[in-house]
Formats: sequence, C-alpha cells, structure tokens
Amino acid sequence: MNRPGRAWKALLGCATGVFTSPSFALFCELMTAWACTTARRSIVQMVGVMDPASRAAHDAYHRLVRAGAWSLARCFEALCKLVVASLLGPGRIVLYLDDTLFHRNGPKVEGAASWRDAVRSTKKRVVYARGLNLVVLCVAVTPPWGGMTIAIPVNLRLHRKDGPTMPALAREMMADLASWLPERSFVLCGDGAYATLAGDHLERTTVVSRMRRDAALYEAPPLRTGKAGRPRKRGARLPTPVKLAQAATGFKKVELDWRGRRVTKLVWSREVLWYRVCPDALVRLVVVRDPAGKEPDDFFFSTDLAMSAAEVVEIYAGRWSRCATGRSSKRSGAKSPSPGRTKDPSAPSGSRSGSTAPCGSGTSRSAGAIPASGSSRGIRRSKPPRSLTRWPSCVERYGANGFIPLRVLPSWTSKQSMYWWRHSPWLHRGYHPISASATKLRKSTTGDRAPTTCCASRR
Repeated sequence: MNRPGRAWKALLGCATGVFTSPSFALFCELMTAWACTTARRSIVQMVGVMDPASRAAHDAYHRLVRAGAWSLARCFEALCKLVVASLLGPGRIVLYLDDTLFHRNGPKVEGAASWRDAVRSTKKRVVYARGLNLVVLCVAVTPPWGGMTIAIPVNLRLHRKDGPTMPALAREMMADLASWLPERSFVLCGDGAYATLAGDHLERTTVVSRMRRDAALYEAPPLRTGKAGRPRKRGARLPTPVKLAQAATGFKKVELDWRGRRVTKLVWSREVLWYRVCPDALVRLVVVRDPAGKEPDDFFFSTDLAMSAAEVVEIYAGRWSRCATGRSSKRSGAKSPSPGRTKDPSAPSGSRSGSTAPCGSGTSRSAGAIPASGSSRGIRRSKPPRSLTRWPSCVERYGANGFIPLRVLPSWTSKQSMYWWRHSPWLHRGYHPISASATKLRKSTTGDRAPTTCCASRR
C-alpha cells in the first residue's frame, strides 16, 4: 500500500471504537467510495465504484446508514479529537456557530418543515422553503498555505418547530465539546441570533457575536454604599451603539485579516453592560468603520474584556468560512438512502445520521437529490411553478405519439417553454400548446409520425 493509502487507512482507524467490527468494515468501504466517486454521493453511486469481488450485499450499506448500531455523537467526538490533535496547536480553539437550511421537500423526511431561506430572501421579499434546519458547530483551522480559515464541522443538532430553540441546541453542543476536550478553552463566534449565549456563562468559553444597533446599554453598576436595600445592578443609561459611534473619537486604524486578505479598518471599543443579554458581567463593544465611508458601521462584542478590538473583528470575519463549508457540502451531492422516520433522537436513523455528507446534512428519500441550481430550490419537479401552470387558449392533440414539431412553438418565453418541454406530463400523452398566432396542425388520422425534427427527439 502506498503512502496516501496508509494515511487514509489510519484516518479511518480513528473511528474504530464507534462501530462494531462488521459495521466498521462497511463504514470503511463507504467512506473510501465516497472519496473516489465523482458522481452524486448517494449509496447507489458509491456502491457502483466499489470492487465487485469484495463488496458486501447492496442492502447492507443502506441498513448501516439507516439502522446500524452506531452513534452520531460518538462519530463527532472521534472527529473532533482527531482535528484538534492533528490540525490545531495549543491555545484557545475558535468555534463558528450557525444554522443552515438543508433543502429536503419529501413528505416523509423526519424533522422537515417550512423555514425562511436566508440565501434567496431579500430585505423586501421573504422566501420560504421546506427542509431541515440544522445548527452546525465548526472548528476553525488556519491552513498552512494561508488564506481564509477552514471550518470543519464537529457537531450538529436538528432544530424542529416544536423543539428546543437554536441557542438551547448550541448550549448542548458546547456542553458536549467541553466534555470531549476538558483541558481546552474556546472562543465561540456566532451571529446575532446566538448573542444570548453571552449570558449563559458557558464553561471555559468566550462568546463573540454581533450587537444590535438599538441595544440598551448601561454603565457598570456602582459599588455598594452599605445602605439598606438591594444594590443597583446597572449604572447610568448609555446611548445606543449607533449614537455612541457617532459621538466617539479616537478611532484607531488597524490592518485586519478579512476573509483571507488584508484590509484596513477603523476600530473603537469600550466596556459596556448589555443588561438584557448579559446582566451580571460587562462586555467589550467594538465599532468597525470603513475608512472610505461607503459601508455602514458594524457593532460586535466579546465577553472577554482583555481581547483586543482587532482580534474580535478578525474572529467574526472568519465566520464566513462556515458558510463556505456548508455551501461546499451541499454542492457535493450528498443525500441519504431512505426516509428514516424515527421518534428517538439518539437513534442513528432519520435526520441525524442518514446522510452520507461529511457534515451530516440530513436525510431524505433516495430520489430526493439536492438541486444543482439555486433557482430551482423549493420547486417540485412533478409540476411547474404556479406562474407557469396556465396553458394557452388553444390546446390541440397531435396524434398519439406525442411528437412536437419545432416550427409550432407557443408564444411564451424560451425559458418557460423549455420548462414545459422537460417537465410537463402532458407531453408524453400527445398534448401540445399551440398559440393563436402559430399555424395549427391537423389532427393525425393516419397514425403517421410528425416531421422528424421535433422537440421530443431533442430532449
């Protein structure tokens, strides 16, 4: 065996204690096929690249993913320890926390619901899509060749409509990570949705997040006066972060690592009390300003008062690598072999372990692949969108063979026409929409075929 083969075998050997002996052999075959296949990474495609002489029965791999005797939490524990030991040095571990929508619109997908699609939504228009809402925790790794940091998923939770909130799921994952790595400290970075974690005082964890522009800030509480009565918990009221930034002076020009490139920003910071989020401890407010004045001010905070303003901004800017990892995982064609409905959240089947994606992106039926184009997400292939369901006023049946001459085209746009040619079930039944301006064809009475040049032959 060559050197890369030995390294790959040693990498898979880190998961020996997660599986039983027969399951571990199937797992190694699946992971090797996952790395070798160039098609969509489904169980069927991966079995196709295995050695026919040594591979197991086809349904054995489906059974392993769907109902095998293994635990997803133990898999993440083994992966996390391997990443920290191999790719990280001493010091605090930077973690990125975010939620992502994994599109799965099948009727039997466990945990799927309708969620806001942050990618396609705009300020004026909110787009909803059906899928799995996953809360993902990643470890930030700085590559030796430089550039933007790499986010490696080490834990995830499925957020349900009637289940715990996303910050509650994040607390569970941080508790798992603290038990896996009892001697390490962490810097947890998330967007404004996870700012409330600052008030939970997570074990050995510093929280870096975005602050609201209208946050109610206060001075530090005054010292006890010795008089009777409850001491004050907050000091004098401060202006909002926006007004503080407008009145602030003494901005410092610093050079930051901004998503793999060096940029120059103006930063200003001070200690404040965000009583609504962290009522019993001060946080460091950091204001970031564009020297050119083209971008609005950004407001971040850290629960570590000793952390510099430049470090806070660099950590939050590196959070983009988590988005890049999620995008790459979804585009890798990851999907699962079965619906896997289960009521037990610790079971390996269902949305927790039914995926063959490297970050455990969810489960669905075997035919439910991730659309390659972002514009087709949330649209079922069995019928066109509502805006395309109206046929022209004249519909004529042209024989029983269903061939459609190219010279008889509807008066629609080319994009809408191509959608109907590919996805309309009426095409195979011989129906063809003919516009009022096009030349009508006579109904075939002899059973002869239409001219050889046709849309049906070009599909």
